[in-house]
Amino acid sequence: MGASRLRWPSLLMLVALAVGACSGSSSAQGTQTPTSSTATLPVPSSTSPSRSPSASRDPATAAKAAYVRYREAIDQAYGNPGGATRDRLSQVATNGRLTVLLSQVDALRKDRVHQQGSVKVKKMLVASTSPAVGKRLAQVFLDACLDYSQRTYVDTNGKPIFAAEKGTKLARASVNMILFKGQWLVADEKNPPVKSC
Repeated sequence: MGASRLRWPSLLMLVALAVGACSGSSSAQGTQTPTSSTATLPVPSSTSPSRSPSASRDPATAAKAAYVRYREAIDQAYGNPGGATRDRLSQVATNGRLTVLLSQVDALRKDRVHQQGSVKVKKMLVASTSPAVGKRLAQVFLDACLDYSQRTYVDTNGKPIFAAEKGTKLARASVNMILFKGQWLVADEKNPPVKSC
């Protein structure tokens, strides 16, 4: 299916996937920007996977590993939108971030478009951590460098939907992760494009 035949609302979603996904705009991403490492987040309503034994012993390491799993889960979901499920994505994301991912998967599925390739995490640093206090969940804020140069979107015939861009496509991700029932989940992610990171 050519880009000219895509439904208008879905085409906007695909543009957000291909271009705006790196923009980091809270309105495009459908998420809220945390104001500090002590922000209070609502308790996720989704079903959470089993407890990770390393989650409480070393929050920084556990959160970094969980973010890598999150990126892999997105690649799998966008690579096979028809097989993507809320249950699988809720194991890596929650709150507004989960809603955005499900909307993007739905747009890909409807337009019979899927991702080829993957997004690589080139660097990752822990910006801050905060323990759970009262009703506030434990949080870890990560800064990561993402390489989008190996990812593209194609139709059912393998034809690229968007014109190929030359050069490396990088984004600097600011990620808010929360610990819910022993599992680190991405609650928010902003990833504006950058020239280097």
